[in-house]
Amino acid sequence: MSLQKNNQKILENLENENAENEQKMSRGEKRTRKALENFSYDKQFQFYKVIFQKSINSMFVVFKPTVYKNSRNGSFLIFGEAINERNS
Repeated sequence: MSLQKNNQKILENLENENAENEQKMSRGEKRTRKALENFSYDKQFQFYKVIFQKSINSMFVVFKPTVYKNSRNGSFLIFGEAINERNS
């Protein structure tokens, strides 16, 4: 029971942070995200970090991303600031 409540609180916090991020968006960015909804991209709230591994020693990490998933083919679009991190 407490695990479900904890997960629900985490999702609510992520949704609140995403709402704050949307207030800081420019007009063009708002239009782009609105257009994504017309192409069957649905906003996903369960992501708090995305990692792209470029090579064995280098990867990009996006904290607090805004993620959209295409319901037709399962592809993802990720918005956020990517930080280059090196594995040592």
